[in-house]
Amino acid sequence: MKIHNCFYNNIHVISNFIKFNNNEILPFKDKIIHTNNKCISSLPISFNNKIIDKKYILLFGDLIEDLKMVSKKDINKTLSFGFLEKDVKKNLELYKNSFDIVLTDNSSFDDIENILKPKIGIYNNI
Repeated sequence: MKIHNCFYNNIHVISNFIKFNNNEILPFKDKIIHTNNKCISSLPISFNNKIIDKKYILLFGDLIEDLKMVSKKDINKTLSFGFLEKDVKKNLELYKNSFDIVLTDNSSFDDIENILKPKIGIYNNI
């Protein structure tokens, strides 16, 4: 995101951070994020306070389960992007019925920026 100049100060990335010592993975200090615990309510309160008043939420996922990251009360202010790269023919309809926008075949954040660019003003409210 930084390389493509689209990492804005109102973007918060929640991710696992892996530290290495040579070729060895060091123990995780923070709670590990995985498919079954990816939701806003499992995040630290300090983070929840930063996003509670946001008008819009952009959700990015590659699994249907990723849609659980947003609570049902926030679903109406969420624009979801689903990345589908495996078994596209088999899963396309499911993804189209689940995510607002489905990106396939090596799509990138350039595609997302092109979708959002006409609404660039909303970046201030995300």
